Amino acid sequence: MLNYLTGPFIWAKAFLWPNLLLSEKTMRLLNIFFCVLLMQLLICDYSGAAGPGTTSADFLRIPVGARETALGGTFSAVCDNSNAVYYNPAGLGLLKRPEISFSYNKYLEGVNQQWLSFAYPSKFGTLGLGFNYLSVSPFDAYDNNDNRIDSVSAADTAGFLSYGVSIPFNYKLIKSLSCGFSAKYISQRLDDKNGYGNAFDFGLLAVSGIKNLKLSFGIDNFSSNGIQFIDKKARLPKIYKTGVSYKLSSSDSRIAVLMSAQGNFPKDENDYFSAGMENIFYEILALRVGYNSFGNISKKVNFGFGLNLAGDMFLDYSYGASQYFGNIQKITLAYKFGKPLAGVALGSYDHQATKSFEYPLKTEKKKILADIKVVISTENSSVNDLSFDYVAQSLKVIAQLGKNKSEYSVNLLFGFLDSENSSISSAAALALKDFKDPDIIIRILGVKNEDIRVNAIAYLKGYKGDKILRALKTALYDKSSRIRKKAAHALGSYGEKSAMNFLIYALKNERDEDVMSEIIKALSVLSKTVKDEQ
Repeated sequence: MLNYLTGPFIWAKAFLWPNLLLSEKTMRLLNIFFCVLLMQLLICDYSGAAGPGTTSADFLRIPVGARETALGGTFSAVCDNSNAVYYNPAGLGLLKRPEISFSYNKYLEGVNQQWLSFAYPSKFGTLGLGFNYLSVSPFDAYDNNDNRIDSVSAADTAGFLSYGVSIPFNYKLIKSLSCGFSAKYISQRLDDKNGYGNAFDFGLLAVSGIKNLKLSFGIDNFSSNGIQFIDKKARLPKIYKTGVSYKLSSSDSRIAVLMSAQGNFPKDENDYFSAGMENIFYEILALRVGYNSFGNISKKVNFGFGLNLAGDMFLDYSYGASQYFGNIQKITLAYKFGKPLAGVALGSYDHQATKSFEYPLKTEKKKILADIKVVISTENSSVNDLSFDYVAQSLKVIAQLGKNKSEYSVNLLFGFLDSENSSISSAAALALKDFKDPDIIIRILGVKNEDIRVNAIAYLKGYKGDKILRALKTALYDKSSRIRKKAAHALGSYGEKSAMNFLIYALKNERDEDVMSEIIKALSVLSKTVKDEQ
């Protein structure tokens, strides 16, 4: 128990303090973080076990994903990628973009593992798929007289079908609660003998009112029919999991630290604890270390790193060592594609949706129209549009959300951005602009409405930083020529030499003459600016 408690504090000192100056408020948050760890450890001491060797499909205990392994398998409260399918399906509800990931695990000698996951978010929740395959190279078989007779091989397979959804709240303690389920089909083969079964996982993930603090609870194999192998059936290991994660970043977001911890309570083994820490530099390089007290095959500590290869493509690597069987190495390649999902899974916003909104719409039409003027101008709407009651009601709600200035309001406003009514979508965009948060404006660039995206690029004027540069670089390759022209113009006035490389490369691949002309103008303006600075 003492080792469990001292380990995270040592890591915090070694990895966190050299990079960040911790304020009194931050120290209080860290105290909360480690108090949750202590609660997990206390629960761990009182959790019973059914005894080792009483379950099957133990290959499901091997962590998947290089990043997750480098963090000690401590991922149930992080779950910010498609591997949530394996660790906690509730995390799927927080994903905003489709993602695919493939991992290769060079496990013990002659044993290899492949893992493939896919997640697709929609306004109704996120669908996830996973495929886990572990194979054993052929090995010698002997008869009862110890004579070699042949060679045999073995393989284990598991398919995952998962779903996760996030439910937003506006409470001080909980901002949102996600829940998820996974259905698993499992197959095990030894030579010419096969066993089959299925199981279900369940998970919860709470985003707390404390920024970047998440809490999780899950049950792996909470229901299963066991694995039928020849004439024997063995149940699958039921594992209870609780987790906590907290991300701390510097004021300019150039350096961030993610800390996570997890208590694991299997019914057939002793309870075990895991913890991990990830140092992120400029959103390009990540260094990781993790600890996991489970098992006797591998040593307890893992290391790894991650690279952002091209904005939407990520490479991760992990390294660990076994007691007697050499090194364990994993590599993962992940790719995010498509546009970020706008808003949350609450359906479309129309006059029916506004009736149930927490702000009552009981004022007269003149009062409503007066409030509308706060968030939209007459240039972005027509008098005829305002004659519809549901439009007026929607605009009233948007005005009130703009005044509220909460994260919950942001999610609801994004739900209005894809409205077919230009008055509603324009009002929502202007309300989001008034939050004066560049991250929110970057999210606006992912909506379907082309006019809104064009305006969003203009909203970025005056903001600086790597995130802004990357957003404008992405916009240079948008399908819309209007977006590409606007992005080129914005980069021309950005005033940094790195923007020139983006423009030059885009010019080589551009086919639209109007866009090419805008890129050339931007390069001319930018070259003068850089020359004057030198």
